Amino acid sequence: MRRKITNEEYIERLKLIGIKLKKSSVYIGRSTEIIHICPTCGNDWMVRPNDILSGAKQCLDCSNNKKGSLMAIILKQVLKYYFPNTKHNYNYCSFIPELNILVEYKSEYQDSKKQKNMKDVYIKECENNYEYISVDHMELSPLQAIQLFFPWLTEMPSHLDISSFCIIPINTLEKVQELLNLKKYNYKQIAEIVGEGISHRSISRAISRKLLIRPNYKRKAPMDKLMKKVVQLKLDGTPVNEYNSLTSVVNEEFKKGSVNGACLGKYATKGHEYKNYLWYYKSEYDEMLNRYGKHSIAETIVRNQQGLMK
Repeated sequence: MRRKITNEEYIERLKLIGIKLKKSSVYIGRSTEIIHICPTCGNDWMVRPNDILSGAKQCLDCSNNKKGSLMAIILKQVLKYYFPNTKHNYNYCSFIPELNILVEYKSEYQDSKKQKNMKDVYIKECENNYEYISVDHMELSPLQAIQLFFPWLTEMPSHLDISSFCIIPINTLEKVQELLNLKKYNYKQIAEIVGEGISHRSISRAISRKLLIRPNYKRKAPMDKLMKKVVQLKLDGTPVNEYNSLTSVVNEEFKKGSVNGACLGKYATKGHEYKNYLWYYKSEYDEMLNRYGKHSIAETIVRNQQGLMK
């Protein structure tokens, strides 16, 4: 039978792995949750000692934050270091009581549909009471983000630790980012230039997690630019309406799949006709308009429809 360790013995074990127990907490047993201090964000961390001794290194919020940006990871640590009362909420905001400031972190993960919905609700509740600052990892380097709050810092603070997020040291990441920005080298060449034990695979992983940013990275086009516009016409070819997408056409009368089939000229045996209207994707309609002109397009559409229905 395994001997039960004492509170003092448990604290000594925590020292070996760099985690602290909150002063008000006392070790009772491996399966009894007690409050620890997360070494990454500094917040209270209610967790079973057995989880700590089995390898857990940080709280759930910080574990999820591995999907966030390097800028957010670093800025959270710096804010907590200089302003110990800083609270990190839901992995996408930090509140600094000393400055009465709410900081929002923007990245692919933090702006994903699920995270953005929660974030928008939280910010809406807070922005009337606090000064609001938004930081985007595509616009600011980690050091530039730090300098928004601490302009006297000209280099990365020595107390930073990203070992739980990335095996590449911060200073090396900065060197790699500088070479990426030159747009002259591939990952293998950068790894050879920088050295320090990194590989092209570790660079690729850091980029996929947004710890490094490729300068040719482009944000996804807004959905309204990706959607096909739809033109609705009378049976004589006269335009009736124009819609930004198939989805905007759908109602109790018009069905999405049927409108799509009509736009492609493949609706049942009626070609472009559906519900006593003709339907075209705007790109095709504009092409016909340029080819046949404003005065002939209606006649051309009717003739084309008659050919499809034979």
